[in-house]
Amino acid sequence: MNTIYIARQKILNAHGKIFGYELLFRDSQDGIKEFPSNLRATAQILLTALTYMDFDSIIGTGQTAFVNIDNSIINSQILELLDPDIFVLELLETITIDEMLITNIKKLKKLGFTLALDDFICTKESLIYFAPIFKFLSVIKIDVMDSDPLELQDFAKKMSNKKITLLAEKIESKEDYLKYIQMGFKLFQGYYLHKPETIEYKIFKEATAVIVLKLITIIKNNGETAEINKLLRKRPDLSFSLIQYINRNEKLDEEISSVIQVITLLGRAKLTRWLLMYLYAENNKSFINESLLEMAFNRAEHMESMANDVDKDTAFMTGMFSLLDILFDANFDDIFQRIKIDTVIVEAITKKKGKYGALLKEAENSQKGYLKKIFGENFSQFDVSDLIDFLRNYDIDMKMNLK
Repeated sequence: MNTIYIARQKILNAHGKIFGYELLFRDSQDGIKEFPSNLRATAQILLTALTYMDFDSIIGTGQTAFVNIDNSIINSQILELLDPDIFVLELLETITIDEMLITNIKKLKKLGFTLALDDFICTKESLIYFAPIFKFLSVIKIDVMDSDPLELQDFAKKMSNKKITLLAEKIESKEDYLKYIQMGFKLFQGYYLHKPETIEYKIFKEATAVIVLKLITIIKNNGETAEINKLLRKRPDLSFSLIQYINRNEKLDEEISSVIQVITLLGRAKLTRWLLMYLYAENNKSFINESLLEMAFNRAEHMESMANDVDKDTAFMTGMFSLLDILFDANFDDIFQRIKIDTVIVEAITKKKGKYGALLKEAENSQKGYLKKIFGENFSQFDVSDLIDFLRNYDIDMKMNLK
């Protein structure tokens, strides 16, 4: 399993109550070793928060999450995955204000998003530059350390009659806190109030960007759902991440029993945007062993070919997920605690129960026959997990004919 990180910093109101959290990019427990592009950093934050983690445990139920965005992020369309009742979009102070930005900001406002301006410094130049977007803003985060005190006080006074909430950033002491409360600020953030805390989380190995690109291309070209289904079914890691996302963000009235069900529940537009977010966040640090993926896929195909017509999709998913413990280097108890999966699939994989358990046994025996040819007389000395581990470590090419 891989470890991912995300940081959060509290934003408080004038009564010391938590208003929300700013979510921050981290790539280690100690902070940031190498900061990527703003697009990739934000995409990684959103992918982590929406897909892998229990979001309520990060910010709390009913709280607000602030995330940084720039022109590239706004133009990417990934923001439409977010719930506008939860996320506040912070426009970085480095944004380029042009017609495209204004158009996209208007779209985000129509969708119901709250917009903030990050790291604003009270100068005449800043006022002139950001004037075209002020009417779209609900929050202005002011860098109180770098702002001129007189200009800051004058700006706060002018904004007191506006429908814009002022947030004082970089509060370093109790005196600062009280001072800016008195000046009329409503929200506050800084090391005195709360230092960013890093949360670490174990995730399963990532899918490759090539498959994600292929899926996006199929969807963009209005490809058949069957074609999307076919490609997703070859990637248990990607399918699993999608199921995690659905479980975190959609209200499910039914258990997941097929890949086609995932596509239907998510919808093409949301699927495309999730894939884009996934692609932007892809760190390419770990690749699933292709032999193991092929083994999972062929096992699934074998089970599908042996099942009745009404059972084929569930049989395929059972076979495809039956090697998740090896693919993700995790135990099944941990895996199935994270997602809502049909209990017949879980029992087939973990206990070999039911008709799908019987099909899984048959598929495993077929693969054992193939492996026996490789290991010969020593085969009886190996457990099947040892054989799979051997294939993973030594990358033996498996071209199995299970039909």
